[in-house]
Amino acid sequence: MNRRQFITGLVAGTSVLSVSGLTWLNIRNQSTPLTIDGVLSQLDTLNFSTSINSGSWPLAKVLHHCAQSVELSMTGYPSHQSDWFKQTIGATAFAVFSAKQRMYHSLDAPIPGAPLVPEDGNLTQALQRLAQALHAFKRFDGQLKPHFAYGKLSKLDYERAHSMHFNNHMEQFRFPTPLA
Repeated sequence: MNRRQFITGLVAGTSVLSVSGLTWLNIRNQSTPLTIDGVLSQLDTLNFSTSINSGSWPLAKVLHHCAQSVELSMTGYPSHQSDWFKQTIGATAFAVFSAKQRMYHSLDAPIPGAPLVPEDGNLTQALQRLAQALHAFKRFDGQLKPHFAYGKLSKLDYERAHSMHFNNHMEQFRFPTPLA
């Protein structure tokens, strides 16, 4: 290893540690179980028809996006970060998210290279697509494909990732309960 590679590696490593440390301090722990069944339970109990959105994507688009992520974990993401990114920044980010049981990411960023999901669509169809994707994931016994940013994940890690992804997106919505 020459001096330039060493310095570049040192700077990159220091940056990753600094960012992950700041992220660690700023992410609150999640109390919702990080399971596919936990997400399915939320799909059954939340009143999506009365949701109040504080984000830029409508609810149906968010649900299609979450379904797409689950589907691509089984079929393959069309575009990936570099191996270096996945082994350093991606792996560190996933470790921090897993430890805190909470993900934080841009809520209006599409999955790189994936077909665009409907801008606004039928909420019932979006809910059905997500539920079908989650049930298919539970039944899936093949080789899961590497995540575009985190790299290779086990089925349990993917279950956590999909749950945290869904929960992070749901943070932009409020679900008021009707007055009794």
